[in-house]
Amino acid sequence: MAAQVREALEGMAARLAAEHMTSHELDQLGELLVQHAALPALAAGEAYLQQPGDEDFHFSTLRGARSERLEQLLFDQVYYQVRIHRVRSSTRPGRARAAFDEHKTMLAALQAHNPDDAEITMRRHVRNARFSAQAAMTDSSAPPRQVQRKTA
Repeated sequence: MAAQVREALEGMAARLAAEHMTSHELDQLGELLVQHAALPALAAGEAYLQQPGDEDFHFSTLRGARSERLEQLLFDQVYYQVRIHRVRSSTRPGRARAAFDEHKTMLAALQAHNPDDAEITMRRHVRNARFSAQAAMTDSSAPPRQVQRKTA
């Protein structure tokens, strides 16, 4: 259930971010994706493990929504519940590159200041991650692959 709530709330956050993010914030978000593209684990297709805080695409988008209530709901009640699912999903074969590409599509919707596309794109991205995490859990009861975090 937390994953469905996350999908709805992050979709709303993306909608609001498309309305409120400045050109400077969007440039920073684009630079963040450039930094992510250089991560060795992502380049190798092994994982897309983001750093917490300002280096996380979702966090940056949420901040751009300018909604304290959405931040409170997601940080205090949803994110901690889905954290392990994010790891499982991002380390599943093929998901790292797909998630990164979905982030690039999201950035384009935000840059176009198109709330409808931003919401649809974010909801689809979070749903794809949920399906990937669910598949990882049914494929194997083993813990997610251990991936070394290396910085460029």
